[in-house]
Amino acid sequence: MLVIGRKKSQGLWIGTAHVIVVAIERGKVRLAIDAPPDIAIKRDELIGEPVSIPMTADGRQIVPGMTVFHGGESYTVKAIRQDHCDCTNTSGQNFKLGFASITGRNSVPPA
Repeated sequence: MLVIGRKKSQGLWIGTAHVIVVAIERGKVRLAIDAPPDIAIKRDELIGEPVSIPMTADGRQIVPGMTVFHGGESYTVKAIRQDHCDCTNTSGQNFKLGFASITGRNSVPPA
């Protein structure tokens, strides 16, 4: 975990999300977050349990609709589950792929 200090109007970047401290009052910090629409931003207390962000084996965040690769084949992510993605291949067949087995770019050259 990284702990970083910021003053009012100072910001930082988390991936592609820009976070700015907009107010510090009586021990409370207010943040402004400018993130792409495919990045979910949720408060911990609304989740109920710790959240882990699903990542591909090469470190990309997995989001529905993205194209991922496994064994040289491409798949479209339909849904993200606790330990895998529900995906379809180019023929429309459904697959369950574990996060660690997929990449965000094709690392196997086409035959």
